[in-house]
Amino acid sequence: MTKIFKATLAIMMVVAFSANAMALDYDEGAEVTASATVGGITTLSVTGGPLVYGTTDVNAFPTSPADGKLVVNYSSNHANWLLQIATKNTDLQDIDSSVYQRGGMVQVSADPSTVVIPCKWVAKAGGSTLPDIGTIDAYNYIKDVTDADIPDTTTINESWTEAHAAGYANIAYGNADGGFCVDPTAADTQGDAIDGTIDLYIATLFGDVPPAAGDYTMKVAIDLVHE
Repeated sequence: MTKIFKATLAIMMVVAFSANAMALDYDEGAEVTASATVGGITTLSVTGGPLVYGTTDVNAFPTSPADGKLVVNYSSNHANWLLQIATKNTDLQDIDSSVYQRGGMVQVSADPSTVVIPCKWVAKAGGSTLPDIGTIDAYNYIKDVTDADIPDTTTINESWTEAHAAGYANIAYGNADGGFCVDPTAADTQGDAIDGTIDLYIATLFGDVPPAAGDYTMKVAIDLVHE
C-alpha cells in the first residue's frame, strides 16, 4: 500500500510542474567567486630515546630502550610529505676534517675525533617487533648533515647535499590519505603501509668496522618535511 501511494504522488508532482512550466527570457546575470585556504597541519614526536647500546663489539640494536626502537608519531595533511633521518654529530663532538663520512657513532675524544662507526636503519609500521640483525644488510646508512664527498671516489658523490637531494635520507613518505615506510630491500622501495606511527630501528655496525676502545656518541635527527 505504501509503495503505491508514493508512486502516485510522484506522478502528480510531475504533472503539476509541467502545468506551471513557462519559457524564460534571460535579462541580466551576476557572478561571484569564492576562495578558501586550508592551513597545513603537521605534528611530530619521537619516543624511546636515549638509545643505549651498552658495551659491545658486534653489530647491534640498542639495549635500551628494551624493545630496541624509536617510536615516531606523525601527522600531515600535505599532498606530499617525507620523513627523513640524519645525524648532527658535530653538535656533540668535534670531528677531524679528514673524516668525510660522519653518520653513525662518533668516538668521544678531547681532540677532533677520527673514528665513526656506521649505522643503518630499518623502518616498520607501528607495533612491530625487533627485526633480525641480518635484515639491516641492504638498508641505507644514516648520513650526517656535514658529510662531504670522498675525494678518491669518482662514480658517486657521497656528500649530504647530493644524498639528501636523491632521497637517500627518506625513511617514509605519503600524503594526507596515508603513507609507506621506505624499504631499500624492496624493488620499488615501498615498505609497510603506515598511518601515523613508525617503529624505527637503528643498528650500529660495531662488528663490520671493529672500533677502537672508548665511548661513542650520536645525535639523531628525524625531520617531517613536505614539497
